[in-house]
Amino acid sequence: MPEPDLVIVGSGAGAAPLALAVASAGFNVLILEKGADYSDSQYRSDEASLAAGFLYPRFEEARTVVTKSNPQGVAHSLGWSANCVGGGTVHMGGFMYRFAPEDFQSVSHFGRHWEAADWPLSYEDFEPWYELAENELGISGHAATESGANARRKPYLMPALKEHPIVSRVDEALQRLRWRSITTPRAVNSIANDGRPACIYCDACAGYGCKVGAKNSVQRSILRRALATGRVVLSPNTRVVGLRSEAERVTHVRYINAQGKPDEVRSRFVSLSASAIESARLLLLSANALHPNGVGNAHAQVGRHLQFHSVTAGTARLPILANDTIDKLPFIGRTVTEHLSFSPTTFADVPLIGKGGLLRLDMHNDKPLQSYRIAQALSEKALFGESLRKEVSRQRYEKQLISFEVFHDFFPNAGTYLTLDASRTDQFGLPVARIALDVLTHQKAVGRYLAAKAQTLFSEMGDHELMLESIGGISSHLAQGCCRFGLSPENSVLDADCRVHGMQNLFVVDGAFMPTSGSAPPTLTILANSFRVAATLIQKYL
Repeated sequence: MPEPDLVIVGSGAGAAPLALAVASAGFNVLILEKGADYSDSQYRSDEASLAAGFLYPRFEEARTVVTKSNPQGVAHSLGWSANCVGGGTVHMGGFMYRFAPEDFQSVSHFGRHWEAADWPLSYEDFEPWYELAENELGISGHAATESGANARRKPYLMPALKEHPIVSRVDEALQRLRWRSITTPRAVNSIANDGRPACIYCDACAGYGCKVGAKNSVQRSILRRALATGRVVLSPNTRVVGLRSEAERVTHVRYINAQGKPDEVRSRFVSLSASAIESARLLLLSANALHPNGVGNAHAQVGRHLQFHSVTAGTARLPILANDTIDKLPFIGRTVTEHLSFSPTTFADVPLIGKGGLLRLDMHNDKPLQSYRIAQALSEKALFGESLRKEVSRQRYEKQLISFEVFHDFFPNAGTYLTLDASRTDQFGLPVARIALDVLTHQKAVGRYLAAKAQTLFSEMGDHELMLESIGGISSHLAQGCCRFGLSPENSVLDADCRVHGMQNLFVVDGAFMPTSGSAPPTLTILANSFRVAATLIQKYL
């Protein structure tokens, strides 16, 4: 391959659309990915593989996480989404929601709060890129259930996935409450599509790689088509360690190749798409005499405004009724949109600004370790041997378990940011990311508010037991910010094109660009933004 027109660091949701669009326009692309390129047969659907850390970086790549209660810091995997070609989309659950208009204009809608900022672009600017991303990735859904400003205007590429029969009880309860809901759009084949089979409903979706190829990770969809152009070279097991740069241009990308040897490549343009934390870390690691504080960091903005998506979750155990149909289908496929926003109120003695989130419902999986944890959590005494076997059997055959998960904002704040840790290094001797983490009281209160709404829904369905697993917690895999885009270099790292302020040929295209985390998982928004930036790169720069 001749000198590439574009080098992309990373191969996940921010990288694949960029590679496909640029290669399709006739330009050469090199993708440098630190992880392996796994085949479908290598993905395992057992819980032991999760416990062993399959798909995730090794412990020597752990970050240092600092909190108010632990100012010395502790080694932690916080913020690592994956360590493989396809990134976090390999093990994602595939929930593909568009952001609402107010997610783009949080300050305008809800007033000033912490370090939140309105995006320099609106929902209307993103809408065509959402549609393109949905069609290129492949989404199963039912657009007719959607309403409001961010509703899809055309049918999804595939019909919705099969739903567990208990969905009728859910829908009846929602109707009595007069709560709005949609069919959950998912990046999973409901029918054979793109040369790959339909879902086999194996109950090993979120957290696992798909062993049959029915999940539409970017590895199996967008990236595969990019490689088919013949203009994309993928280099797995290649660890990028820094950038060589002049005053306004990156000249080379430095890396350790698959054989463990240092090397570098020159390119006309470079995109950091390594995840919000690792992209920011690379900018800081690339400091030189011309950029003493790191590339793009003249105004000390790199690493600021770090966010982790907020998650409130739990499991309800409902008795099986006489007319219930017993089924092993894992999907309920309902997302409650009623509480995306609400009138400002005080809840749990905390004033809430009125920004809520999406409440998603699915059947709780009945894998052994999960069943064990639920049985222990709902028992008043420790269970062992026969008592444990009986309780697991009872919850499997006498009860139905529904899991709920609420996605809501982690607001950027002064106490959550990223720097380099001078005292700890990775296996290459480079400083690891040091993450200061502050979970706002407001975030916890919103979690309790939304958990109460979930409780209301389950109460409407009848007798139940509810186990809350997280209240306003953080999703380790969904990191945003660190290099937010904006109009001024004084308070942002990137311009509206996601190009680093002051650099002519350097872009950051992953979750790092987001000024706010939004009230939905960010994957679809990252994909849409990548297609948007690709079009801009081709039209204005290449």
